Amino acid sequence: MPRPRFLPSVPTTSLNELGSFACLTKSKQRRDIIDRRKNPRAGIVARYKYVLNAICDSIGSGGFIEEVVEESFEKFKEADFPGDNLWPSVRERNITLMRRFRNICEKASPPCGTHERKRQGEYFEYNGLQISALPDIVTLCPKDGLFTYTKFRFSEHKYTWDASEFVLLILQKYGRFQEKEYELKFDMKQCKFIDCAAQVIFEGHKIGPKREEALDKAVENYNAIWPTILKKEKPRS
Repeated sequence: MPRPRFLPSVPTTSLNELGSFACLTKSKQRRDIIDRRKNPRAGIVARYKYVLNAICDSIGSGGFIEEVVEESFEKFKEADFPGDNLWPSVRERNITLMRRFRNICEKASPPCGTHERKRQGEYFEYNGLQISALPDIVTLCPKDGLFTYTKFRFSEHKYTWDASEFVLLILQKYGRFQEKEYELKFDMKQCKFIDCAAQVIFEGHKIGPKREEALDKAVENYNAIWPTILKKEKPRS
């Protein structure tokens, strides 16, 4: 299946950005798009690559292995982080996040199956909006004819419960989009979005039906606002 191509002329956002956008009032949604276009939040994910690598390395066929998680945590406390030169607190944050993940690793485990680390995101289109998505772990269960996703959040910046549920819902939409690639059905119920900082696990089967209506309305608003912003950004002749 060919990888979807990024189209700069099409309304575009990321999975996490759309999650928070959907929680805003219509008047604030326009400002949110403008702010994000002026100040792209690049580099934030890189700060947490150490804890993400450790978590993904501690998974077995049946889920996260507590002994390996504990071992990784002990190594973290003695490790050097090259990013210290750029972000003085990056080491402390990664250690804290690994400590918190220890408390929820059993419940955070994906279903039994073959687990693959997904390192490259891609764009998919939902109702005319181009969305960048990157789940962290893909779990394949070919015997059951299913696959699912696990995604982590590490930032301690404020992120509401509603926004997290929207992110999980969008992740489910992406999963349905990928069914042809894996030749398996996407297991929406087992899909998880794990907020390590807050130690909260959001699961697919707990999302209410009204979330989808609200998401569709947010996407409609995004598509309507986008061209008006691009028009103002064009230099005058």
